[in-house]
Amino acid sequence: MDYELNLYGGSIKLQQLSKSLYRSDIKAFKVLQVYIWVELLNEGVAPIKWYTPNVDGTIMDFAYINNIEEFKRAKERLKEHILRLQNEDIFFLANF
Repeated sequence: MDYELNLYGGSIKLQQLSKSLYRSDIKAFKVLQVYIWVELLNEGVAPIKWYTPNVDGTIMDFAYINNIEEFKRAKERLKEHILRLQNEDIFFLANF
């Protein structure tokens, strides 16, 4: 008998993405957010929603990536986010 296991997701608090970092250096905050996003994708996790940072950090809802199509969609969302940041002059032009 074959079984299919699908993992869904949850929420996590990212203490590195604190309100104080956001207020003192928003560019560093956004760069760190992208770095974390890439690391999550490498671990098979896709961010779904990023909440407003508070003193304890930023809460992020996530979903586990279960197949290649979900990975491609998650990677495309990251690319779109990076393009928005480039338009805000957060990043210099980079190939991704």
